[in-house]
Amino acid sequence: MFDVEQIKIRYEGGDADRHELDMLELGESLQGFARLYSSVANFVETGIYSRQWKAMEVRAYASEPKAKCFEVGMMLNWASQTQVLSGLAGALITPIIVYVLARLSNQKDEMKHLREVLENQLKERHGDNTALINRMMDTIDRLADSSRPAAKKALAPIG
Repeated sequence: MFDVEQIKIRYEGGDADRHELDMLELGESLQGFARLYSSVANFVETGIYSRQWKAMEVRAYASEPKAKCFEVGMMLNWASQTQVLSGLAGALITPIIVYVLARLSNQKDEMKHLREVLENQLKERHGDNTALINRMMDTIDRLADSSRPAAKKALAPIG
């Protein structure tokens, strides 16, 4: 199990202010985050975009929740024990997830900025291979489009 840039999922406002959340809504939200995080991390780790959850080599796991709030950490577990995600690859996960969420909310300026960040990260990782970088960015766009249901589920209001 690797703890790479652990993502914190924090629920605030509404029912969370009273330290309670509807379990069904919370479960759906966590499923959305898990699918989104796993598919992005699997793409970064393997270079393969997989739509089927069972085919992914990377899994997202929740860490121990913190007391007196609804904050859940997520970490990754790989089928292969390589440490590919250490270093630059780990830096790709967060911008890709933010890009997917910005694309969902149609934030064009944010998407343009994140696309530049991702292209620069890919150039650092793969050099000036423009064809490969363009193909990977197209794959990230497809991943973002197909992750819309998971992202909507993750960001749906609770309570």
